[in-house]
Amino acid sequence: MEERKKRGWLIPFIIGLIMIAGGVTLIVLSVTKNVPGMGDPGWFDAETKVNGMRFGGIALVMFGIFITVSSTVTKRISNSKLFQQNNDNSSEEGESQGLVGFINNLVKPQKRICKYCGSENPQDATKCQSCGANLSSKK
Repeated sequence: MEERKKRGWLIPFIIGLIMIAGGVTLIVLSVTKNVPGMGDPGWFDAETKVNGMRFGGIALVMFGIFITVSSTVTKRISNSKLFQQNNDNSSEEGESQGLVGFINNLVKPQKRICKYCGSENPQDATKCQSCGANLSSKK
């Protein structure tokens, strides 16, 4: 089951690539299609069909790119250490898991950990609330 979750990004990625290929095919067909000259019989209908193919091809390519990129980003986020830590912590504490929990952790105010005693302090603290050590990091 765990391996299946890791490959969950692959199906949307492949669908996105297929959509890109289909869109490019439509664009190429619309460019190479022979259309009668302006004013000739059937010109308007042929031009409308070609423009519809071109528009459909462009829309397919754009949507395919969106799906491909979003599935790749989802894969990278789910493989990140911060995301893995969130899933480990949330399963112990009963909090929300997955992408929602990951985003919630990013939005939460971060705590500063004292390097001497290990206690958590507010982000804007300059001295540790437990041992009084200086929390500013000078390099």
